[in-house]
Amino acid sequence: MENIINDLIKIDKKAREIVKEAEDKSKDILNSIDLSRQEFEVKYDDKADLRLKKVRDEEAEKIKESCREIKNKYTVLIDKLERSYFQNHEKIENQIFDRIIKL
Repeated sequence: MENIINDLIKIDKKAREIVKEAEDKSKDILNSIDLSRQEFEVKYDDKADLRLKKVRDEEAEKIKESCREIKNKYTVLIDKLERSYFQNHEKIENQIFDRIIKL
């Protein structure tokens, strides 16, 4: 009977060791998975940041180009208006004067 109890104690001790090893291995695997997940997140966050920077840079360049085009367009328009004024200002002044006198 004593042998049976000793055998049961040995079996219980061995079972506890197996469970402890399984728990330790499980913790190691979970830690490894967590580390892999963190590395994955960092990797893809960095990739996403690079893509966003590229898009922002492209959009900023498009905006600058649009601003240059608008500035050039209005510079040309202002130049035309100034030339027209200098070429016709006496005529315009006389027309205004004549209208005022007719009143």
